[in-house]
Amino acid sequence: MNTYQLWKRMEQNKEHSCSQQWQKFSDNPVQIVEAYAALPEEHRASYDVMFNRTATLPFALDALRKWHGPMATGAMLRAACGPLLKSGLLASVRTTWGERLFFIPKDVYECLLAFQLDRMDLENVHQSKGTKSGDEWLYSLQPLDGSNVISVESSKGMLRDLFQLLVYALNEGLPLTAKGVLHKRAISRLDSLLCLHGQAFAGWNVKIPFAESMPIHVAIVLDTALRLGLLRKDATSYTVENDQLKRWLNLPSQEALRTIAEVVIEHYLPNEALIRHVAYAVLHFGRMGKWSSEEIVGHACRDLGWLAIGNVTFDTVRQQIKEWLRTSHALGLCDVGEADDCWMFRTVYQEEDAEQRVLFVQPDFEIMVPPHASFLIRFELEVFAQLWNSDQMDTYRLTRESFENGLEHGRSVQSVLSFLESCSLTGVPDQVRDAIEMWGRQYGRIQFSEVVLLRCADSDTAQAVQSAMESSEVLRNWLVPISSEDYIVDRDHVDEVESQLIRFELPPLKRWGGEERRRMPKLWQDGNHGQVAEEADLKGPVYSPSSLQYYEMDTGLLVQDAEEASYNDISGQWTKALRSYHTSTKRDMVMAAIRHQTQLEVEEAGRSQVIVPLTSTSSDDLGWAITAYVLPCLSSDMPVQLSPEKWDRVRLIVPEGLL
Repeated sequence: MNTYQLWKRMEQNKEHSCSQQWQKFSDNPVQIVEAYAALPEEHRASYDVMFNRTATLPFALDALRKWHGPMATGAMLRAACGPLLKSGLLASVRTTWGERLFFIPKDVYECLLAFQLDRMDLENVHQSKGTKSGDEWLYSLQPLDGSNVISVESSKGMLRDLFQLLVYALNEGLPLTAKGVLHKRAISRLDSLLCLHGQAFAGWNVKIPFAESMPIHVAIVLDTALRLGLLRKDATSYTVENDQLKRWLNLPSQEALRTIAEVVIEHYLPNEALIRHVAYAVLHFGRMGKWSSEEIVGHACRDLGWLAIGNVTFDTVRQQIKEWLRTSHALGLCDVGEADDCWMFRTVYQEEDAEQRVLFVQPDFEIMVPPHASFLIRFELEVFAQLWNSDQMDTYRLTRESFENGLEHGRSVQSVLSFLESCSLTGVPDQVRDAIEMWGRQYGRIQFSEVVLLRCADSDTAQAVQSAMESSEVLRNWLVPISSEDYIVDRDHVDEVESQLIRFELPPLKRWGGEERRRMPKLWQDGNHGQVAEEADLKGPVYSPSSLQYYEMDTGLLVQDAEEASYNDISGQWTKALRSYHTSTKRDMVMAAIRHQTQLEVEEAGRSQVIVPLTSTSSDDLGWAITAYVLPCLSSDMPVQLSPEKWDRVRLIVPEGLL
């Protein structure tokens, strides 16, 4: 979940400090970095550990003990949770069984990842791959190995497949079987329509129910449409959500691709932090059409300590990077190619064309559509023209049959001609205009119309309705008398008529329900489109490893959840200043530090240092010894063995807020 989604889920408590922070972060991402920079050093160090260990994955308090180390002790991590929640950089939910889970909001993670990557010095990695830029790489790279990869340029990808799925759903429907599975005929048609190939997800072990009947690429496209709120699952079919469809088709391509990438990372990749780091790092380095190498991502993973956390080799992470690049290429997110055993990539970037005159209407009734044409224009074409060929440019063909289909979906001669005139760069040829006008005269000039019968209980009521009609223009327009006590009403205007009757104190007892919505909605120049809704809280046909959206928000005090709230075994004197202690007391302090995962400040021969004790051992040969990290050190450094008997003075360091 991102901060906008978190803020929306707090609509009943908008005055809460977390809600206000999330709204600020959503409106102005710069404030995310500012909030991070404002953290006290120990809280920032703790947050970095959580960030590196989890990416956007949820974690419980128990996990903090496992992350105890030189970068942040377990006590520091526990002490930081409360302030981090208050800052909005961390969020939490409560599971159905009562466990509290913490996570970093998605956009907070992306913003801080970009902040870290931008500060890294990786220029030498770029230079090692040469000095080519822009399309020079495009023509010197080779396509990736694989039977389904034919070009360095990204495939038409998920954007096109979602569009094809929605058009098919509106034209043909997506009926379900008694088991709630898509009908075999629909699956077969989608299998041939969609470009995405299942091999793009072969390395991620994606799980789907009824895998024997539904190809994985069909399941993923369908699942993505559901998670984006473009489809709704009813008892007997999947139904297109027209309002959300309008908003989606109006999205800039970059924003739509980014949204798709987030859904794929969240729901179709394994629950492993390193894989998520890799996926988001690739999106960052390839941004704005700049070519980058897989090596730069690998070096970033190593330099940020992600390999050491999971004991992963550089070769292993390179393989994961390549796996994600292959997936990204298939999704249409990245151009990817190979040169000298190194993969190069760049994020797909399309200039948004504000000019809507992009079509080429040919005298032979073919309509040429360039790649940069918006999906909103393509959608209207799908209503009255037939997609004939799809290559560098898409070709639609206008036929009598396709035009009649447009009339069935509520279009008219005037609306089709108006659309073509508005969007055609070359105008509408006379023979095309004449054909459309002729087809309009030959078909659709008459139609059956369903109306609603308004029946009065008696003649007095009929007289009251007649009197109301004299005072109401709406009633005069839409109430047609057919007998002394009966009227008919156009179904599309029942609500208006009912409202007027209520106004004249003539509320109807009941009325016939509304007609099923027209399958192909009018989206072209159809009002404002607003903001795309948050990811739908529903289950699609793919088993998702992410379940945060199903849990209840929890913004309560952390103290209620603290499993180790008692520090009664620690004397207040131990934490105040360096002091000399008897060996037995010194041992108690060391054991308390190990038990509570805190730091110790020790002084030996006039030199003080801070350590993180891990274990304590005693033997006749070596005496009393402990294993500890000596700070400062790197996360990759090994602990050393120390002799507490040599310490002159000791102090236990307990983070503020725990005692």
